[in-house]
Amino acid sequence: MAYYNPKCCLKFEPCCKISTKPIFPIVSQFELPREYRNRFLHVDELREWRRYRDWLRFWTQISLFALIAFSIASFCSRQLVALRRRCCPRRRTKMSEVAEKVQHV
Repeated sequence: MAYYNPKCCLKFEPCCKISTKPIFPIVSQFELPREYRNRFLHVDELREWRRYRDWLRFWTQISLFALIAFSIASFCSRQLVALRRRCCPRRRTKMSEVAEKVQHV
């Protein structure tokens, strides 16, 4: 005599569902849906993952900002040079001061 009978299992499964439905009628708000799984067994693992994610996000944003700043500077280089010359003019030196500096060297 076989211990496993497929016909009996087909009858047993609906009986189990019928008997457990009154005990657990509503899914709890804390349960994950069936298609999801819990990656972290401990809160420490979750905190470590968040810390790594925040670190990665920070450096990604810094590199993106640097790339955008470099792109703007390269596209508008002439305008930036003209703006710098207009806002921060160099102090003009007289030719005699330049000649004195050359003689001292």
